[in-house]
Amino acid sequence: MSLTPEQIAAIEARARADADVQRLAAAGYLPEQIKAMASELAYERAIQSWNTHAHEYTSETQEQSPVEPSPAAKPWWKF
Repeated sequence: MSLTPEQIAAIEARARADADVQRLAAAGYLPEQIKAMASELAYERAIQSWNTHAHEYTSETQEQSPVEPSPAAKPWWKF
């Protein structure tokens, strides 16, 4: 069984989040503080990931042609 790139990315993100929590707990932060800080770190990573990969997403969507309706399709007002 092979994993998709999305599954691999999710596993890696979870591992980074777990490492963040362990590091914050070892530093003596309270669970409430850890939760807030971990959420901020996850958000920052998501933004960084988007900034890194946004050009890939936008170029993929630009390469796709728009969906054209079938010539046999009737406009909604003619049904």
